[in-house]
Amino acid sequence: MVLFLVYVTAHELNTLFGDGELCRLFFRWRSSEAKLTRRRRIRLLIDLNRLTEANSIEVISERGSPPHTKLIAILHELTPTPLVGSPGAFNLGSTR
Repeated sequence: MVLFLVYVTAHELNTLFGDGELCRLFFRWRSSEAKLTRRRRIRLLIDLNRLTEANSIEVISERGSPPHTKLIAILHELTPTPLVGSPGAFNLGSTR
């Protein structure tokens, strides 16, 4: 009975997180890697905050200006790259 409950719970969590994500979290995700990723994202968000405090919207929205280039670089680094084969990676027909 206990093994059945463990199996059902693991199956439901796997369905909730997405197919294969639970396995990735437990067996392939290193905590030091997670901490490094978290720190990197926090630093990027701090840079984004400083950029918006130091420059007006007009300056940031001018294409080719150094603040605009910095903004685009920060956004590219913050945007996760879709994994090949993951749900939604090639979701061209989505109506969301």
